[in-house]
Amino acid sequence: MGNASDSPRKQKQKIPPDVDNPPFYLPLKPFNGRYRVVSNLGNGSFGSVGLAKSSQDLLDSSKFRIYRNTLLDRNEFYKHENYFNKKTGLVAIKTMTKKLNALNDYSKVKEIRFILAIPYHPNLVQVFELFIDNVSFKLHIVMECLDQNLYQLMKARKNSFFSQTTLKSILSQILNGIRHIHRNQYFHRDIKPENILVSPSNRFYDQEFINSKNFKYHDCFIVKIADYGLARHVDNKRPYTSYVSTRWYRAPEILLRKNWYSRPVDIWAFGSVAAEIATFRPLFPGSDEIEQTWKVLDVLGTPISNNNIGNYFPCYGYWDEAAVLCSQLGLKLPVKECIDITHLIPNRDLTPLCDVIKACLAWNPNTRADVEAICAMPYFKGT
Repeated sequence: MGNASDSPRKQKQKIPPDVDNPPFYLPLKPFNGRYRVVSNLGNGSFGSVGLAKSSQDLLDSSKFRIYRNTLLDRNEFYKHENYFNKKTGLVAIKTMTKKLNALNDYSKVKEIRFILAIPYHPNLVQVFELFIDNVSFKLHIVMECLDQNLYQLMKARKNSFFSQTTLKSILSQILNGIRHIHRNQYFHRDIKPENILVSPSNRFYDQEFINSKNFKYHDCFIVKIADYGLARHVDNKRPYTSYVSTRWYRAPEILLRKNWYSRPVDIWAFGSVAAEIATFRPLFPGSDEIEQTWKVLDVLGTPISNNNIGNYFPCYGYWDEAAVLCSQLGLKLPVKECIDITHLIPNRDLTPLCDVIKACLAWNPNTRADVEAICAMPYFKGT
């Protein structure tokens, strides 16, 4: 968690031209004295994420400025949620590596725009504070921290699969988070187990709330979608990058370099994640983009109608545009027959979940089920 003031050899900082007029939502504040970094949680292209302790009382929502209809908002149960981490002052802080020339330039950062555009939701990681360090002039995003991510949880459980009740609970919470993002005209672009945070319910709430009539104990885990750095508004028509999202969860339209894509990429990723949570094995574990495309073909089969296979209908629908996109990349689609998802998830009790995954993995993004249709499927009835 880089702070210029932490360095033994202090360098003279270049003062931004708008130092006296920072963005309304991004005030200048000190890092030192308010937060102490405990450990590094990870690094990425945007910056680093560290586990830190806050000197402020996190249970007192009045200690932070509350911005309505943003992820900085608070709900009525704020003081009961993530109680133990708030009580001990534990937070996750994302620090942007690159220092921008002007403070107001930080308001254009995709993650900041997302945080300020999306209302609070229980299945999205809450943001406590946004600020620019008044010494280093770097951007900091202070968020709640949960016990671990979904990948870590599955790895720790080894072959101890989730019960059907827990599996459905986890998937419905992820889906609710995606639905909230999509309803607010954004898509996440990086849904994967590492970006899904979890905490046991009995460690997330305080005892007072658990004993109250407001608590309905039906979820073993509290599940939240994290990392909004790649999120994009659906009306943003600027050229899209082909390397977004993590390879194993990358939709065909991204793999084949389609120059525009939208919410359906999140649905594809959700279907891939759902299959992985059910089996503890990634569905499409490609080692590079070419192998990734072939892994998808191995399961979904050839999506083109002119395939020279008699009486063949691909389980996951036709998408003739795939052949055009492949030819533009100098590739030729091989002729492969599809594998029904029920052969990969043979548990008959999970047939309704297989129907969900199948709807998520339609080749054609235009015919792929949207989040509302997925929520309405029999598997999620009553969730």
